[in-house]
Amino acid sequence: MKKLGKFLKIICICLLYSSCSFADKHQDPTQAAGFSANAKTLPHAGTTVTLSPQMRAEPIGASTYSIQTSDVAQNLDNVIIFDSQAAYEAQPRVLDFALDTAYGTSGDLAYVAGISQTDNVSAYTILKQGQNYKNKDTGEYLGMQAIIIGAADVQSYGDPQTIRITKASEPVEIGARLIPRTGLDLPAVIETKIPTVDVRGYVISVKNPKTGVGKGSTLIIGLGSRNGLEFGDILNLKEQPKEIFDKKAKKKSIVGSTSFGEILLYKVMDKVSLGYILSTSRPVVVNDVVSSKP
Repeated sequence: MKKLGKFLKIICICLLYSSCSFADKHQDPTQAAGFSANAKTLPHAGTTVTLSPQMRAEPIGASTYSIQTSDVAQNLDNVIIFDSQAAYEAQPRVLDFALDTAYGTSGDLAYVAGISQTDNVSAYTILKQGQNYKNKDTGEYLGMQAIIIGAADVQSYGDPQTIRITKASEPVEIGARLIPRTGLDLPAVIETKIPTVDVRGYVISVKNPKTGVGKGSTLIIGLGSRNGLEFGDILNLKEQPKEIFDKKAKKKSIVGSTSFGEILLYKVMDKVSLGYILSTSRPVVVNDVVSSKP
């Protein structure tokens, strides 16, 4: 009986050891290292990691919601901003029209100077000069807007070059400039987010300066990538702080600015950005405040 008891004891010890070994082999490595099941670990330097959408980690609140680009694309205007007047004037320019008219339209041939065959570009966007922008507070020059008015294809090179106007939203005049065909490069889904920087600036342009613009319209703000802004950032539209004078108490007080809407940044350049108005309780006008703070 003593031998049988000893034998059974040995079997129990072996089974216990096997069970522990199996658990160790199948234990979550993050738990074995003292991490919770939801802990995230960073790769060592020099390693290459392929991330799938399910594995992407983002700070809480970094992404507010998604917007299908197809739902807003028809309302998104593309605007070209040049750093200087000289940069705009350096672009290829329209010299004249084949029909000897003062302007051209869709289907017309035009003569151009400045297009080089070595550029290997045959499709162009037609521009006209727009407004110059400055920082409201500092007076810094922010750039010059060039308005897209059409498109053209090169028909022949030489001196001058010949183009055919394929699209014109308004008459193309002598002196109009051309740049290689450009458009908005947008993803299928726009992931909106709160900016990681604290910024404050102004609306510098809207389509209807006299009446202002509403929800679904676009605008230009005097902030850009140099201020830390990125594509998909959401900014608040805010009222200007108001100064109130109490005649009886003979003192002044400042009423803080309140938010009245939101805009989505869909094209961010160095000094300026294009925004889409997501919501507003009143018409948005030039010099309205934009801020990352609510």
